[in-house]
Amino acid sequence: MKPGLVSCNIFMLGCIGTFWQSATLLGFGMWGWIILGAGVLVGISPHLPSMRANARAVALILVMLSCIALPLALLAAGTGGAFKLSTDEILLLLGFAMIAVSGIAVARATRRKRVEA
Repeated sequence: MKPGLVSCNIFMLGCIGTFWQSATLLGFGMWGWIILGAGVLVGISPHLPSMRANARAVALILVMLSCIALPLALLAAGTGGAFKLSTDEILLLLGFAMIAVSGIAVARATRRKRVEA
């Protein structure tokens, strides 16, 4: 089995799900397409060895963006003194959490092994 295949596929499925949830909630915007493109890039990277470094970098960037999006969304939900999130918004936040966790797994699985001389 190719290294990182399972984690890359989970990451890709998380990105596709987050894209779809974002599209139904907010419409087909630029960030949704970026998330989808990044997920597909990471998903095909185990089959293309030359893309592994790029896919790792893209996964780490999406991890950072997801880690920023989660607290900002929770802060926005609590604005005005009443914490309100609809079911669709909760699913979107769960998608971002899935991207963050699986993106870390992708980064760990696709890192280069150091050869000590």
